[in-house]
Amino acid sequence: MLREVCEASITGRLQLFYPLNPAWNLEELDGWILEVGWSVCGGWGTLDFRWMTQNDEEVRRSEELTLFATKGCEASEAISNSPLQAKIDLVEARNWLQECQLTHEKCNQSARPAAEPKRLIYVGGSSESTALIESLVEPVGHYAALSYCWGDISQNYFRTTQETLARRLQGFNINDLPKTIQDAVKVTRALGLEYIWVDVLCIVQDDPEDMNEEMSHMGRIYQNAAVTISASRASHSNEGFLHERTLETTDKNTFAIRWSNLDNSDRSRGQMVLCTEAEIGRNKPDPVDTRAWTMQEHMLSSRLLRFGKSQTVWECLESICVDGGSEDKKPPPWDMAGEVRRAVYDWQQAVAQFTARSITKTTDRLPAIAAVAEDYASKIGAKPSDYLAGLWRQGLPFMLLWRIESKTAPTTCPALPAGQRLFPTWSWHMARSGVSWPSIEPAEHSDPMLLKVLSHDIMPETETV
Repeated sequence: MLREVCEASITGRLQLFYPLNPAWNLEELDGWILEVGWSVCGGWGTLDFRWMTQNDEEVRRSEELTLFATKGCEASEAISNSPLQAKIDLVEARNWLQECQLTHEKCNQSARPAAEPKRLIYVGGSSESTALIESLVEPVGHYAALSYCWGDISQNYFRTTQETLARRLQGFNINDLPKTIQDAVKVTRALGLEYIWVDVLCIVQDDPEDMNEEMSHMGRIYQNAAVTISASRASHSNEGFLHERTLETTDKNTFAIRWSNLDNSDRSRGQMVLCTEAEIGRNKPDPVDTRAWTMQEHMLSSRLLRFGKSQTVWECLESICVDGGSEDKKPPPWDMAGEVRRAVYDWQQAVAQFTARSITKTTDRLPAIAAVAEDYASKIGAKPSDYLAGLWRQGLPFMLLWRIESKTAPTTCPALPAGQRLFPTWSWHMARSGVSWPSIEPAEHSDPMLLKVLSHDIMPETETV
């Protein structure tokens, strides 16, 4: 393999297929020594290129490439990472779910008591007909939940309303659903599940009482789901997410080499692809990552199946799997018990991420993070009365230091009509764009907090906040 790489480097083919650094002038490298090294450990392979002058041994320029091997070839026995795939493989997705259900002790221990959503969509069998069911009447067990971008609300023509509820319970044709929801039904069936929860169908959209009731249970709906299906690449409900990916923008700067026998014979044992980590990874946010509601849907799911622009990604409490490319490094779970400043910092990071995402209705801003707040409270032992319009009594002096991220930051939350108030003026919910805090990441031994909150008084308008 090194022979292939060196030959490619000498002839300039490597620079042609993969511009290691477009700013470099190839003529400047004449007379330099090129040192190439490679390593494979635990299925992860890298190639290191180091340029140095002949007069000294100082490395002047370097580049590291990641190795990817085509699935099924002999090279994949040593290199577990594979190139990005254009086609969606639902069989592999089902294998991830089954392995998790059968072997992951932590994932199965985290299962909540059998609490089901008020309504679910039955998608069992292969029929094109389906129906909304009321699970309080017919307990169902395992179900999938969908996380997706609505897009233009006026384009969500297939909704459950007070007028259409009876017809939804009688049945409807799957082909009448928006394309993204149709694809979610296909995935649910491929995973071996018979029920799926989709907000636009399972919540009566023009019934304030039903909306408030179901939104207050949103966190548990995603926590209790057997898996959350994330239509990450779809920017609206009519786009779909199972069509083939267009990978040319990602793959154009890669370089393929053969994996040869150790005896240096010409018989190839497969093919590998070289490129930088950023080039083949999930390096750009998907549309779903720009929406405020979807943050808590993802954070609270014990199993998450993301269908992204460049990868299908499986995330659970014990593993991360991808259908091609490299794995995103998942941050460790919150561990906030006992240390107030650590807890404050972690909540601030969550809020900074949340406020950078767009939300259509200002009135949804508190409900859209309420389930995360509830989960956070259980981890720090806080009471509901400690939650103060997006801030916490524990560490309130620090949390009041929020500020607008930038004067030029895009607006992510529409302004309220003149004279209307939903939040206290000191809450970050008043901001129309992303917020941040001064850098106060906790040290191992932090100074004690010298300020004390004497009293507070806030009355939420509904249970959804």
